[in-house]
Amino acid sequence: MAPYSTDENLAVNQKLVQKRLLLPIGIIFVGLFIAFSVYFFNLQKQELRRDCNGILINSQAEFAHILQQQTSSLRAILEALQRDDFLVAGLRAADRDLLFGKYADLFISLRNEHNVTHFYFHTSDRVNLLRVHMPDRYGDQIDRFTAREAERTGLTASGIELGPLGTFTLRVVMPIRDQQGLVGYLELGKEIDDALSQLHSEHGMDYFVGIDKSYLNPAEWETGMRMLGEDADWDLYEDFVTVHRSSTALPVVGGLWPVQPRHGEDGGLHELDNEGRTWYAMPFPLIDASNQQVGALVLFEDVTSQKHALRYNFLLAFGGLFSIFIVLTGYLALLLRKTDKQLLNHQRSLLDSNYRIRKYFDAIDEMNIGLILIDQNFRVLESNRTIQCWFGKEERPFCYQRIIAADKPCSFCHMRKVIEQGQRFRFENSIPDGRIFDIISTPFQLADGSACVMEVVQDITAARRAEEERWQLEAQLRQKLKMEGIGVMAGGIAHNFNNNLAIILGNIELAQRKISDTNKLTKYLENARTAVLRSRDLVTQILTYSRQGSKRKEATQPFLVADETMSLLLSTLPPSVQLEYRVSEEARKVHIEADVGQLQEALLNLCTNAIHAMDEQGELIVRLREEKIEQSGIPAQYDCRPGHYVILSVADSGSGMDPETLEKVFDPFFTTKEVNKGTGMGLATVQGVVKQHGGFIRVFSAPGLGSTFELCFPTVKQLIAQSEKTDEEESLTGSEAILLVDDDEVLLSLGRQILTDLGYRVTVAKSGAEALAYLRRHPEQFDLLITDQTMPRMSGRDLTIEVHKLGLPLPIILTSGYSSQVSEEDIQKYGISAYCSKPLRLNELSRIVRTVIDDKVSVDVN
Repeated sequence: MAPYSTDENLAVNQKLVQKRLLLPIGIIFVGLFIAFSVYFFNLQKQELRRDCNGILINSQAEFAHILQQQTSSLRAILEALQRDDFLVAGLRAADRDLLFGKYADLFISLRNEHNVTHFYFHTSDRVNLLRVHMPDRYGDQIDRFTAREAERTGLTASGIELGPLGTFTLRVVMPIRDQQGLVGYLELGKEIDDALSQLHSEHGMDYFVGIDKSYLNPAEWETGMRMLGEDADWDLYEDFVTVHRSSTALPVVGGLWPVQPRHGEDGGLHELDNEGRTWYAMPFPLIDASNQQVGALVLFEDVTSQKHALRYNFLLAFGGLFSIFIVLTGYLALLLRKTDKQLLNHQRSLLDSNYRIRKYFDAIDEMNIGLILIDQNFRVLESNRTIQCWFGKEERPFCYQRIIAADKPCSFCHMRKVIEQGQRFRFENSIPDGRIFDIISTPFQLADGSACVMEVVQDITAARRAEEERWQLEAQLRQKLKMEGIGVMAGGIAHNFNNNLAIILGNIELAQRKISDTNKLTKYLENARTAVLRSRDLVTQILTYSRQGSKRKEATQPFLVADETMSLLLSTLPPSVQLEYRVSEEARKVHIEADVGQLQEALLNLCTNAIHAMDEQGELIVRLREEKIEQSGIPAQYDCRPGHYVILSVADSGSGMDPETLEKVFDPFFTTKEVNKGTGMGLATVQGVVKQHGGFIRVFSAPGLGSTFELCFPTVKQLIAQSEKTDEEESLTGSEAILLVDDDEVLLSLGRQILTDLGYRVTVAKSGAEALAYLRRHPEQFDLLITDQTMPRMSGRDLTIEVHKLGLPLPIILTSGYSSQVSEEDIQKYGISAYCSKPLRLNELSRIVRTVIDDKVSVDVN
């Protein structure tokens, strides 16, 4: 057979390829095209249903939340009224005129401010004494469920109840007592129209409320609807009547009755049409105070525009795919014509490759690299001249005979593992004469299909000896420089750590912007983002501790901080540790002046130490309580005053501590853990946090009885105004041109992505010199320069100086993970518009960029 195909054979084969492949591939493309089009349409439709399903479910939950808020509001009003001695006296005396004169104006105020429509006074036997909203009607027995429930339990009862006129009223009934016992009941109520109107106005949600006819009297209901100015048509639906609807354009809902509980993620979602518009509707049972389903609430989402967009997108996708199909078909025809010609060229290339491979082997020998081919029986099949020079000729057939002069395979041999797993393996081998070899074993298959191993061998004896000497010198140098200062160490770590945190935080926030709020990943991304921000705070705390500094404190409810910290701890708690978490009622009402990040870090440090003390097996008890502490209860080493304190205690069932250990437990770098398993800074940091908050620590421990740490913080009487959280700020966008400079390619890529997503036109430079070259070539192109401070050869401050030498009125933002080279005086001196510490939240970055561009003012963001 000729080594190469002739041109004539090539042409014949080319035609056969076109005939045999073009038609089947075309049919496959058509099938895939149709299948993808249908799949795309159905996928978009399902996505629309899922979105609407989530919106309607969330709206129903919001309606329930509004009712709960209104119930709490009415309860709060009643609790305030029950403390009025005048109210008890009036009920005890059953004096209607006295009560009406006292509370008539209050009812008008409640009606105007809180939409309260019902205000009752009842005697102790549930006979109405006074309706403030309808004073001429009284003396009737009140037999509603909420009144009976308040009488039965002696507690405040609440819920929505259906009136005889077909209206739903949210009622709260509270028993009123004095020292002699029950004197009567106080009741407030408001129509649920208020909650429905709030849902419609704030969330744009259309609704329909229907009542089961079995709970109504036709004549009374029609009379009530006419009094309320509503249309009353008893026969419109067979089983229910309409009492509320947000719009008369809503479709007929008769087919949704009776309402059943939802099943599944998409259960209860219905598609309805009316006058050319389409709605997704979902009914929810309407349960009264006695747990009876008396009607239904139907929520609507108008999806007319989405349906039209769905059809348009389908047609657009269909046309695009069809165009792609035509182009691919033409391209495939051209490609098949060239196939045989390329195959011929490949055959010729193989001959050339064979010659080059031989040359490569010669070059490998010149580089003193050994190659050896071994079968699965340890027999040497091939070896190059270097192997033969190191270990002798091929008269010894097995590798263990040739290399280590042994009679059996080496105990550490990895050849079987390489063949069985089919993966490359790298290891070092020392032979009896003291030489050390670096060996890479790679699975190899011979022409007959049998498996063997190709090993690449390098003699690294001299390199290892030199490395050992270098390690000894480095160990001596590390020991000398190990304790040069906490501040220098903290600053050096902060720069690189904050750069890494900036990368993590930026990617998390980009991911959050790319996915919907209903995505299941949102919670995990938010948890990761919270952890990154805490890590950033931890770096700040390390710097603060090393510099004896302090952070800004705000009035905080400590139980909220403890709740959030426990939620984070639960996700990482070993299964063998049982967590008991308790908060007293008094502790839920008090405030302390604290830095939330430092407080969380202190609690996490204590819990982590407790888990380690128990060897990750035992009981962890976290409690929060409020207590008045006398001077005798404050350790002598703390300069604190007696008074009310919030006590955060962490107890473990570990081995406990002896008195000698207790004396050193708060010393920096003191630890009872093994080397590389603890830094000894955890409890020292906790003590620093507590002292900065004006508190103290009490420790109770004994060998075999576990340990309890109590962090005591003084309470404050007034809540200091909290600043708005920047997390809720909207990202500010723009379209200006920005020059971004950073020597870290990952940070540079991330910064470009974030600023591009915000609408800016971004040019990047990897060094100050490259950025300066851009500005010299295009001095008028950019509206803003953002540069990192710590860069090789030219720092951000040096770049700022060079830019100002060019005479460009260009605002400059200087960023850094941490730098001791930039002070507040430098910011003013060198004309820096803003100095930002990494990592920055996306909203913070957008605000700073927008502020600097718009206002041309200096912003210092630490």
